[in-house]
Amino acid sequence: MTERSLLIQQLISVVGDYKSGQIAAFDEAHVNKWLNQFPAESQMPLLRELNYVLSRTYLKKLDIVNFFKDTIITPNILSGIFSNTSLLDIQGGGNSQRDCIEMFNADLHAVTQKKAAINSCDAEHYLYLDDVIFSGQRMRTDIANWLVESAPQKCSLYIVTHTMHRLSLWYSEGFINKKITESGKQISIKFIYKELVEDRLYYTYSSDVLRPVANNWNETIVNYINSLAKPPAYRHPGSIGDKAFFSSDYGRQLLENEFLAAGAHIREICKHFSVNHRPLGYMKLESLGFGTMIVSYRNCPNNAPLALWAGDPWYPLFPRSNNIPAAIRWNA
Repeated sequence: MTERSLLIQQLISVVGDYKSGQIAAFDEAHVNKWLNQFPAESQMPLLRELNYVLSRTYLKKLDIVNFFKDTIITPNILSGIFSNTSLLDIQGGGNSQRDCIEMFNADLHAVTQKKAAINSCDAEHYLYLDDVIFSGQRMRTDIANWLVESAPQKCSLYIVTHTMHRLSLWYSEGFINKKITESGKQISIKFIYKELVEDRLYYTYSSDVLRPVANNWNETIVNYINSLAKPPAYRHPGSIGDKAFFSSDYGRQLLENEFLAAGAHIREICKHFSVNHRPLGYMKLESLGFGTMIVSYRNCPNNAPLALWAGDPWYPLFPRSNNIPAAIRWNA
């Protein structure tokens, strides 16, 4: 077996449960078709680094199941708290919350023979579950609507997710507390997570997301950068991030440069993208992109580099589902 084939098999072993049962299982032909879109000289180094990174950032279904079990269910079994707890099924787009609720209640039932209520109007404690929170816009909108429409006058709210990004956590705490004050209700809020990914601009050097170092960019990248109101914030070389997702600064820069170039190209050939679809991932702020390398078994976020998930005419490694309300999806 060649090194390329071996690395591809290793990659498949890491991400093999991606959308299991919804799309065809990953195989060597699929990975090669995606990889062959990059310059020939970059393909093997890119494959090596992607193996390293995804082995640290890809979340399998079991990772999410174990997080809910170890963090919420097991420590609280004897407290009786679940009789006064309701799960929130209020996500306006996508199905990640519904899947998390199903996993949570299945595990809770296995040890207590009971399930937590869903969308109760008079619980003492509420859990908003999700697998990963990126920018947090969806979560903030869901919570803001719930506070106005359904939340009781007094309760505790817990936002529970395996992985969060630091900018989202900082902004969301202030935003939700402001909404609580405006509602006039007595609601306490707490975020519970396992991993916190650094993505704040001030901490670009030690960030855990893709933040390119200034380089001699090709014409496509230069054209994109020139379209911004001001130059992007570049990272100083030398760091593999606080969480060491990257094998080395060389490997990190390789991913950043290749995904930036591919993303700028994708923006030119995929005409359906909005201005907020940045080369390194969806972001409203003018930039090179969000740049997360967190991918879960459920879906690849649009905040990840376009090169990982964009489709037609680009070929995606992780075919992505759009997070649109079910009513719209089925009536389209």
